[in-house]
Amino acid sequence: MEPCDAVPRMLMALLHVLRSKGAVDLRDFQALADHRYQELVSEREAREGSHTPRLPTAQLAQMAGVGSGMLVLDAGCGYGGPARELAEDFGARVIGVDRDPLRVLYAIRQTSKQGMGDRVRFCWGDFKALPFPDALFDLVWSMESLTGHDSAWRDDVPTGLDPDLFKEFARVLKPSGRVACQLFIRGPVDGDDLRRFLEMTSFALVDMDDCTETWLRCMLESIENLREDDPRKQSWRVTHDEAVRGGDRLYRFVARRS
Repeated sequence: MEPCDAVPRMLMALLHVLRSKGAVDLRDFQALADHRYQELVSEREAREGSHTPRLPTAQLAQMAGVGSGMLVLDAGCGYGGPARELAEDFGARVIGVDRDPLRVLYAIRQTSKQGMGDRVRFCWGDFKALPFPDALFDLVWSMESLTGHDSAWRDDVPTGLDPDLFKEFARVLKPSGRVACQLFIRGPVDGDDLRRFLEMTSFALVDMDDCTETWLRCMLESIENLREDDPRKQSWRVTHDEAVRGGDRLYRFVARRS
């Protein structure tokens, strides 16, 4: 997994240079990464309740046929949780890429603490210009992360997703490679729209689950569990109602490079 090695070293070197010039304290940067991660965990627990954290990862991994020795690119790896699960539970080797250096730093540190640095690595990068050669990966993986980046969207495409993003995934995949995603798609859309989008970007749909009803039901249950004076109650209700009106969908799918 040498292509990824240089980027974390460059990131850490930059932070040390800034620290030496008094521009930033590396310990503060690390503390900020830890704090941001804990905020994320608290928010997710409040929104989703006491669900099994590994369940969505396991479901998508089984659908994609993740197995021992596969080289997986986690596009939008965040803090590295699913990447570590794919390595620990399915025996994959994983390279995670994210555009947020705080997330990359936390993922590197946490993975090192768990003694998994030989199987899981992380780097900072742009999804549309991945720092990897052609035909390197067996699988490109993304768990609800692509749609969190403005650069992933195109208003002139029915699904709202940018075709260039998936064309770049196709470039770094081996000829037999697959892409596995769980993502939100702006409505109104349906499975046929997703199928046509994938065909346009050199992929053929293999399997697909529409998880929208489960997602909306869980969101409603979480809203009901919040106290009336909790400010999230109103904002989450707005999010739920806008998703229903707009026809937004949550899909889990696997497609092969065609």
